[in-house]
Amino acid sequence: MINFRAWDKGTELMNDITVIDLENEEIYYHHWRYGHSEAIPISDIELLQSTGLFDLDGNEIYIGDILKVEDEYTQVVFHEDNTTYGIYLEDKEGGGNPISDYSTRISLNHIKGTIEGNIYQHLHLLEE
Repeated sequence: MINFRAWDKGTELMNDITVIDLENEEIYYHHWRYGHSEAIPISDIELLQSTGLFDLDGNEIYIGDILKVEDEYTQVVFHEDNTTYGIYLEDKEGGGNPISDYSTRISLNHIKGTIEGNIYQHLHLLEE
């Protein structure tokens, strides 16, 4: 099963998605503190897909997460070019290392790092 979460641009909260209604272009989510949402237009959120991978603490890693690997902060991104597509850890210069490369079926169960935040709430970590 593919998991998603949503960054609500209006409330600036990260939420677990419960329903994606593609026909009406809406989502419903659950926030751990505020409960279930009403229908929210997909245009009012940033939809973030799980990578299917987990950090050293067992937390599920999503696109947009910021990981600390050794002493470096890196962003989890989806990368697509003419030869490959997959999940990458992007460095500050825009390059990166694949953590799941669908063209060669490289995939790791756990990343040797921990989730420190995400690009919506903790972007300053990438600037350090």
